[in-house]
Amino acid sequence: MVVSVVGAQSLEQVTTRYPDGALRERYHVDAALVRQGLATEYWATGRTLRRGNFKDGKLHGRVERFYENGARQVTAYYRDGILHGAYEEFDGAFHLRGRCEAGALHGRVEVSYGSEAKSQRVYDHGHLSRVGTSEVYARSVDDLRRDLAAIEVQMPGTADNSTKEAERARGLARLNAYRYLCGLPHDVILDEVMVRHAEAAASLCKALGRLDHTPANPGWPRERFDVAYEGTSHSNLAVTSDLAQSIDQYMNDSDPSNIDRVGHRRWCLNPAMQRTGLGREDRFAAMWSMDSSRKSVPRPDWVAYPPAGYVPLEYFGPRHAWSLSFGPGVARKKLAEARVQIFRLEDRFLRTGPALALDTKHVAGGGFGGSSACLVFRSPAAVVEDGARYEVVIDTDASKRREVLAHYFVDFVDLTRAAPAANGTRR
Repeated sequence: MVVSVVGAQSLEQVTTRYPDGALRERYHVDAALVRQGLATEYWATGRTLRRGNFKDGKLHGRVERFYENGARQVTAYYRDGILHGAYEEFDGAFHLRGRCEAGALHGRVEVSYGSEAKSQRVYDHGHLSRVGTSEVYARSVDDLRRDLAAIEVQMPGTADNSTKEAERARGLARLNAYRYLCGLPHDVILDEVMVRHAEAAASLCKALGRLDHTPANPGWPRERFDVAYEGTSHSNLAVTSDLAQSIDQYMNDSDPSNIDRVGHRRWCLNPAMQRTGLGREDRFAAMWSMDSSRKSVPRPDWVAYPPAGYVPLEYFGPRHAWSLSFGPGVARKKLAEARVQIFRLEDRFLRTGPALALDTKHVAGGGFGGSSACLVFRSPAAVVEDGARYEVVIDTDASKRREVLAHYFVDFVDLTRAAPAANGTRR
């Protein structure tokens, strides 16, 4: 037994050993067997694993952790067992330096990696909010789960699912959910007149046996045909058995005949949309799309899909095209010459390799959803699964004067899984 005195306390030194007899841990306890003062843990090789001080059984003050080769891994400060104060993390060429409050990174954090320039991040009590000048997570996973649930409340219960009104409500809620995820006003409502046109458009497509925005009259009375034609020429059209599924189809829009412009998607994400109409007849569906009646219209620089931040898996598929619809002021020619890069990121937001190869890149002009131009791209290497995280950079040719047109992060998440990531960003 080794007895030492710290302050007015007499402490007993305790040691533990690995099965082979090597020292595993050395620490001190008071008369009540509560840890006090310096404690050191060791790797089986004899090198220090961790050392720090305890106060009344809790880590308190400076704590250091080391890799088995002796290199420093973490230097941190604790207050009554909780991370609080300066914090540094090392992993080879990786170096993170910042502060923790109440157990999590908080405020500005500086990150460097090898020869790469140092980057600044901003954390809000463990929630990563910015990397450089780009916002990362405008909403947490809990925010998404709560807000999407609130939007889905607009859907009637299963007992009413057989009615046309209930189906329309489900379709409208699905549309508003997509708009919410993309940072757009998500209070679009059904308009009685637009619903009548959409219903008539679906009936006309059924009569024709095909989707047609500008069909010839199949022999209907003039007044009835005019109502339906007004619907087909102002609507997204789909072949489906459910209106909510038709919204998913419009947002996918990645089949060979639509991927070059994703027009249906852009109408769904029109910032100025305030009203719509939904109708279905048999397997034909219509959504009145050409509405711009919103009085106070947000003017985002661009609207991305998948959007920046967390993206629930049920709202994006592995073969979906990625798109950015730009507002006025971004020329189609500039987008055609732009470089599109998608990088896979690991847990620390470091790139895992070069930009992913694209199998699609198109630039579409205006005329859809109020955008002046739209950049459409896709990489077959971009895996859509829980925890898959990407950085998207759209810029002009680096050999000229480099201009970043868009820079954002996409993090796919399974909302049915409640477990947060170790760094706390998925809370």
